[in-house]
Amino acid sequence: MPDCDVTEYYSFPDTVEHLTRIRRILNAPALKLRPLFKSWKAKLLKLAKRLDQERLLVLQDNVEELNRYDAVVATEYTAGILKQMGLNHPRLILLMHGAGDRYVNDEHLVKEFDLTLISGRKVTHDFKQKGLITDQTSRIIGYPKFDVFEAIRKKMAYPFQNQRPFALYNPHLQNGNLNSSPVFYESLWSRFLIQHILTIWLLPLISNNFTKILR
Repeated sequence: MPDCDVTEYYSFPDTVEHLTRIRRILNAPALKLRPLFKSWKAKLLKLAKRLDQERLLVLQDNVEELNRYDAVVATEYTAGILKQMGLNHPRLILLMHGAGDRYVNDEHLVKEFDLTLISGRKVTHDFKQKGLITDQTSRIIGYPKFDVFEAIRKKMAYPFQNQRPFALYNPHLQNGNLNSSPVFYESLWSRFLIQHILTIWLLPLISNNFTKILR
């Protein structure tokens, strides 16, 4: 972005490695990186696995820092609460990191953002029906993660030695309504076993321990 000084804040140390890899793929320049400040209370909450409370406290701990900027871009609805915590100088922008349309508890915070960037018309229609956005406070920009996949495809169209196109099944790892694998995993796997056209890559979201590849 010309004439913009951008700093990326991160909560998890592993994020730095991922951001570096994505920029390399996109041939994008490096940006300044800073960890979000975490008080000892926030660190204790994380150790106790009280992650929702930790997230809110981390936001509160960083309001003064974020107020120095002209715009704050966040990827989660939760950041909408920043205005209630005292964020009053920057424009608050939501860049949605997913394209799903399931309901989440903090969805109502979308209306706190000055601008919401949305993947498509379905989510836009849903948010308008709920009174969360207007034409003036939203824009459809597509799904930014696809930019990364497109860049990878141009550099390496076939990542496996068999030169076949591949399908990725990426269910949520959490149990309950978020995880589709108990319903679809076995039938999906069995159907791919009998075909020899695609490579199937089964990788649960938020997991480094489970990968199953059928070539």
